[in-house]
Amino acid sequence: MKTNIQFARFLQVLIEQLVPYIHSQEDINFVRETLDMTNACLEGQEVDSDLLYSRLENLEEEDILTYFERDDITPPEVWICIADAVAYICLLNYEQSGEKYLPETIEAVDNQTIVEFFENYKQCLRLFPNLDYLKSELMTRQHIDWNQAMIREKMLSLFS
Repeated sequence: MKTNIQFARFLQVLIEQLVPYIHSQEDINFVRETLDMTNACLEGQEVDSDLLYSRLENLEEEDILTYFERDDITPPEVWICIADAVAYICLLNYEQSGEKYLPETIEAVDNQTIVEFFENYKQCLRLFPNLDYLKSELMTRQHIDWNQAMIREKMLSLFS
């Protein structure tokens, strides 16, 4: 799958809004640190691809996918969106670094991952009505290119 930095920025902004809905403060802190790394990547800073990937999945089970499995309180849609977006941004980071060999989870990122993200994000909008402000908030983000058809299409699908 060919990634798009503008689309990755759009995903980043969307998942930043979901962090407060994670139940555990420890998990919130971990996700925020991960999003700091993904944001740095999107701002052009060099972020080690393997290190970023390890925030999504690793053998020590200190990662987003493990926290998702252990969390019985946070709606799974929140974790699915966060995992899908971080995986997409990981793929982008690997592509930008010229890496040819990808971890299996990252290699599996495809259009279905994006479909899954937006299906689950729509569920989050239903679960958390106070996210209604998001539509107008997103339009003020200068670093998102609203002229890109894919971004416009996904934005409309979320709020229609």
